[in-house]
Amino acid sequence: MAWADSHGDQGFDPIKEKYVRLDLERWLKQHGVVKKAKSQGQKNKPSSDSSSLDGNELQIVDWINHRGRKCREDVVGHISDFERELAVMENDAELTALQHRVHQIEKNAEIALERKVIDGHNRLTRLGEEVVEARQDFHSFKAQSKLTRPPEYSHRSTFWWFIVACVSLEIILNASLLMDVIPSGLLGAIFQMVLISSVNVFLCGFPMGGFLRLRNHVQWSKTTVSWIGMTSITLFALIFNLAVGHFRDSVQLVLTDRSADVFQIGADALRRLTDDPFGLESFHTALLVLLGLACFGFSSWKRLQYDDSYPGYGDRHRQIKQLEDDYLRIYNKIQSELDGLYQGFEAKLEDIRHRLQTKQSKWREICGRGMRLVNEYSVNLGQYQHDLDYLLKAYRTANETVRTNPSPSYFERLEAVDSAILEAPSFTPPTEIDIQGVIERVHATISQLQVWFRKSCRKIRSVHNI
Repeated sequence: MAWADSHGDQGFDPIKEKYVRLDLERWLKQHGVVKKAKSQGQKNKPSSDSSSLDGNELQIVDWINHRGRKCREDVVGHISDFERELAVMENDAELTALQHRVHQIEKNAEIALERKVIDGHNRLTRLGEEVVEARQDFHSFKAQSKLTRPPEYSHRSTFWWFIVACVSLEIILNASLLMDVIPSGLLGAIFQMVLISSVNVFLCGFPMGGFLRLRNHVQWSKTTVSWIGMTSITLFALIFNLAVGHFRDSVQLVLTDRSADVFQIGADALRRLTDDPFGLESFHTALLVLLGLACFGFSSWKRLQYDDSYPGYGDRHRQIKQLEDDYLRIYNKIQSELDGLYQGFEAKLEDIRHRLQTKQSKWREICGRGMRLVNEYSVNLGQYQHDLDYLLKAYRTANETVRTNPSPSYFERLEAVDSAILEAPSFTPPTEIDIQGVIERVHATISQLQVWFRKSCRKIRSVHNI
């Protein structure tokens, strides 16, 4: 075995997991096989009548067999490492811990979702009762009031824009009609018109809009009150604006007639109003009165549009909407909390599943590598017979070229490598039971978690289902 001990070539590389072929020409040259064959041939050795291999030939056969056995031992050892690694992966403590972790997550998820459902019921019960009571009151009110249409109050959002515009317009226009009779000019006129506009819009227009709405009530008593109120406010607005007009005429008189008593402006305006209410002396005065009455009418109409035309109808509807919005806000928050719980537990299970799938991928990779080595073994080991035939033929051919005597007859014989070398090693990995079992348990737990989540969401009634 001198050649085997002196040569470092191996038939299997465990690092690269590849079978290594022998460089035959290099090996012949390194060990001087041709030189030894010629040296023996010059001595006519082995003898012509010899029937057994000489020492050099035996060394070649032993080297090939040694190399084949070493290759098989290395492959068997490598495959044994695979089997031990797979056995550890299938039964390690981490797998048991993961299985226990999955069970604990499943239990915690069920408890957490159920508690959140109970908490959600507690938070929504009282508000749900208020929504139901408000709906019942609304439908009862609607039936008593003989209302079949939905409430209409879409102008609420623009109401104040129109009111501000109305007041501003009246102040600007009427101030321009007063500034030529007010000693303080434009600023004084604007100050007075702010007061006049406030009376027309807020003191007269707003109450008028309310009485216009009350006029639609089904109860005759309230309808009667509404007509009384509308008549009173209309008369008040008319008298007030006529008084403003006569006041302007009185001031104008003082400015044009120096003999007029400035301290009698109020008395003169009152006298004019009582003697001839509609006897306005100038176009500007009449326009001042008309603008005041127009602002009174416009603000009354916008105040009527501010809410539904039937009194109390819009208030009750908005009350229901507010309660429903409050209920929906809490409902959405609870649903979000349920979803957060579900996502949290699912993420934990997904992490475990990822770890198991990584382990399973490694398992299958190792199994694939082992099966590949076994499948390639038979093909590779056939090379050893070829190598033996090639080396012996090279030795014998070199020996024959220098012999003077005939070569022995066994030179024509083919030698066989050790049959044990050609037997492929077995690879029997343990059955993939535990890893796959835990993965299936994770799949089942995620599916169960989804079922619990959907049921929990359905247990919290939406605002439309109460």
